[in-house]
Amino acid sequence: MSMKNCVSAARSPAGLFGYNRQLANRFVIGAETDLQWSDIRAARQSNSGGAYTDPSGGVFSGNSGLAIGQHWFGTTRLRLGYQVFDRLLAYVTGGVAYTGISASIAGASTDNFFGPYTTATSGSGSATKVGWTVGGGFEFPIIDNLSLKTEYLYTQYSGMTVAYQTVAVEPFFFTDTTRGSLSTGTIGLHIARAGLNWKL
Repeated sequence: MSMKNCVSAARSPAGLFGYNRQLANRFVIGAETDLQWSDIRAARQSNSGGAYTDPSGGVFSGNSGLAIGQHWFGTTRLRLGYQVFDRLLAYVTGGVAYTGISASIAGASTDNFFGPYTTATSGSGSATKVGWTVGGGFEFPIIDNLSLKTEYLYTQYSGMTVAYQTVAVEPFFFTDTTRGSLSTGTIGLHIARAGLNWKL
């Protein structure tokens, strides 16, 4: 399963620190680092069900799902900007991204074709991942030391592996447990955010 195309708007508290230097011909270079709490979540659910056509009227039903949550993230980036107007800075940025994520898998099924046969699958895990980010934005001074910034970032991280177990209860109460693992695939996030910067 890939979560590569998750889209979210960041609305959580964040902190940022950076340095900019004015160059000739309206160019600005700088570096900045930030850290932000997050509550971004994505899930994929599958359901199946139906009735067999045999005289006993056996029924099968099942569902399974994988969920991923991002709890915090941060970036450390270089920034190259150009003063389009005297008070408007347009910039591109890129660098390293890091995040804390968790993933869980759950599922259950019931098959009454040959008698009650049920399975239950569960597993979860968490990890800190390091990846990369690119983006761009605009910054506009409101007063001498205060500016408004709007920014878009794309961040990408390698996937994580979640260990799970499936417990099957067969007719006559025979129980069987199997274990395995599942990879989330590449995790990509589109982030749009706005904030205020105070110039020291």
